[in-house]
Amino acid sequence: MLHPVERKFSFGNCFFYHTMDLPGVGIVRGQWQIRDFQQYIGFVDLTNKSVLDVGTASGFLSFEAERAGAAQVTSFDADSVERMFRLPFRESLFWKDWHAWVKENQLWLEGLKAGYRVAHDQLGSKAQTHYGDIFQLRQLFPDGFDVTMAGAILEHLNDPVSALASIASVTRERLIIAFTPIVEHDEVLLQAATSWADPAADFTWWVGSRGMYRKVLENMGFEIERISPSLAFMEPEGTAVKRSTLVARRRTPMPAARG
Repeated sequence: MLHPVERKFSFGNCFFYHTMDLPGVGIVRGQWQIRDFQQYIGFVDLTNKSVLDVGTASGFLSFEAERAGAAQVTSFDADSVERMFRLPFRESLFWKDWHAWVKENQLWLEGLKAGYRVAHDQLGSKAQTHYGDIFQLRQLFPDGFDVTMAGAILEHLNDPVSALASIASVTRERLIIAFTPIVEHDEVLLQAATSWADPAADFTWWVGSRGMYRKVLENMGFEIERISPSLAFMEPEGTAVKRSTLVARRRTPMPAARG
């Protein structure tokens, strides 16, 4: 999810996480540009699938999923910054004055939501939008989805293991963890994503190992199909950044929803 330091990537009162070409508006610049959606999501076929986009931000992945033939798309993100945590730095506003931090950063989150609404309207999208708690997905969506996508979100959560399990719990067929760093190790590990020395980078927590993803997903009834290179470009310079996209397939039938 976009951090407040990237507010320069804005259009009116909107914030855009991804660069988009909007009818009637033109190119709006975000923090990232995705030039090949299929490689970004690990070449999963979305045709006629129900899709959940977790951490939708300004909606680019949702709208591209529609373009790729998804039958139904649901966009999901946090309803409030009160659900978010930041790395421990006593001088940071989050730890000095949490209420002031919430007030300041809620403006950023509302800007992302405004960007989503503008893009949704201009593109004529039929995607449904839900905001809430990522750790409560099974309560929010008991029927689940054929495919779930989570792009560059887990590293920004203080508890990525529980979030990954929550995402898996609403996935019937395939789960996509897109454009995320993965430690090449088969042990179950969480590694600090940064040096934890820069308060300006307090929004990036953990990098999971291949073993962590495998174990959590196996425990949730999945197997990893592939981990492939994933490319996106930082705006405005267009600097290429290479990470990984993990695709997992459910091995066991998803439990029926409780009535």
